Amino acid sequence: MNRVVPVGESFQERRVGASDGLDEVYALVNRGFRVIPVGRGAKYPLAGNDWPAKATRDPATIESWHLQHGNCNWAVTTGVGSGTFVIDVDGPEGEETMRALCAEHSGSIPPTLTCITGRGRHLYFRTPEGIEIGNLKLSLKIDVKGERGYVVAPPSIHESGHRYRFENREGPLAECPDWLLQTMRNNWLFNKAFGQRCRGGEYQNIYKSLRRVNASRCRPPLPAEEVAKISASACRYPVGSDDRSLSLDDAVRVAMIFNETGYVAATKRYRSPLFIFTRRLKGRREFIGLDGITAARQLDRVLSSLANMNTDPWDYLFGQLNEDSRALFIRTWDEVMIPESASPLHRAYEASCSQPLIPINSSSPMYNKVISLIWHLQRQSPSQPVFLSQKKIGELVGRSQEMVSVYLRTAMKEGLLVRVGQYSFTRSIAAEYNFRIDRFDWNTGNELLPAPRLPGAMTAW
Repeated sequence: MNRVVPVGESFQERRVGASDGLDEVYALVNRGFRVIPVGRGAKYPLAGNDWPAKATRDPATIESWHLQHGNCNWAVTTGVGSGTFVIDVDGPEGEETMRALCAEHSGSIPPTLTCITGRGRHLYFRTPEGIEIGNLKLSLKIDVKGERGYVVAPPSIHESGHRYRFENREGPLAECPDWLLQTMRNNWLFNKAFGQRCRGGEYQNIYKSLRRVNASRCRPPLPAEEVAKISASACRYPVGSDDRSLSLDDAVRVAMIFNETGYVAATKRYRSPLFIFTRRLKGRREFIGLDGITAARQLDRVLSSLANMNTDPWDYLFGQLNEDSRALFIRTWDEVMIPESASPLHRAYEASCSQPLIPINSSSPMYNKVISLIWHLQRQSPSQPVFLSQKKIGELVGRSQEMVSVYLRTAMKEGLLVRVGQYSFTRSIAAEYNFRIDRFDWNTGNELLPAPRLPGAMTAW
């Protein structure tokens, strides 16, 4: 059983350096919070990728971390383990958004434990019983940190030099008001619906899926009519909103939404907080062959418009990252762009983004994307079979291995692909195919010899 250290215990007899600042860390422990050490500035967990399992209230572990990492910052892990979730209000823009939310719902924020950060504040709330709260984007400059999340806490020092401090150190851990929980739930459901829409989902499929998620994950669940409204709201976006047919302005908006909902800073799944934003834009015609600086110049106008002509639109829209947002995008862009020496599959993917095929018998943008990739791959060696891994293709186009298998079977039914050999690996199915490259014009990508439509051919979904 973890020993709770009383606030004010003397640490003078411990080894040199072990006591500096730990009184405030143990004050967090006394409130029932679990803690981990984090780096200064970048806020990355120093406990490793399995930090959720290592988060602790144990004094010996905390002191060991302190001796190991020196003058590090500290974070409270959020979720059931600490009995709290946190709403991160980022700067004046976040405060303005919060006031607008309160006015819209005729609600208010009850007095609760509040931490003043370098730019804004963290509002701590008690985790509601029977409800799992994850990490999500609530609104502009307002984030929610729940399960598998963490927030930097006192006695940490912000990169601006300001020290994190509690506005009301002995303040209560309030229950989150119902209107705010409902807003969080609705936003979470919309993100689910929007993701399905971007993958080509139609209203009926999105609505059915959302009803299942609502019934199994939401407490209490939304009424069916509210689920219908959220589904309809997501369907205002074009089918397959990751398609290159979107205008640049709309594509940037979609990329920002995916970046906000898909990047998990806590686990560092991606190398850069702007990785998803960059990755979704890199295949557009406007950016093919551009370096990071030129691509950033192309985006300056769009982001400036989205930020209401703010003097620094990058930082305004993406928040305070561990370095200048525009400079981080440029560096990320140059890392993400695939050089000419990349694998044939990656080169084929890049070529398919700038010259997609236009098959006559298909209305599915994602199916078109997959066969475009294969066509360009076959063009690299017209007389040899192409080796296709469902897993690797799925990673490139953002689809599951099972979905890629459906696309390949459809292409075979359409007479575009002929399988000449199949192989099975531990977590991947791969085979050699011949693609009928003569069915498409090499310059335009238009289908020249449309085949009769066969049962099971691809339609939109």
